[in-house]
Amino acid sequence: MLALEPRDILRRKEAREEGIANDLDGAALIEAICNNPRALQRPIVVKDGKAAVGRPPENVLTIL
Repeated sequence: MLALEPRDILRRKEAREEGIANDLDGAALIEAICNNPRALQRPIVVKDGKAAVGRPPENVLTIL
């Protein structure tokens, strides 16, 4: 729904603090984010089949 790559929804500082390797891609990166949810950009707002990352908050306006 977001049309983003896993790296695009990664909080870099938190990922580094959680020990998520910078060279992970694809399924390995998704697994690392699932195991360390603090590293995920949030909030992710979903409405009527559309989604937006709420950082900055104005992004959410595009799906409302």
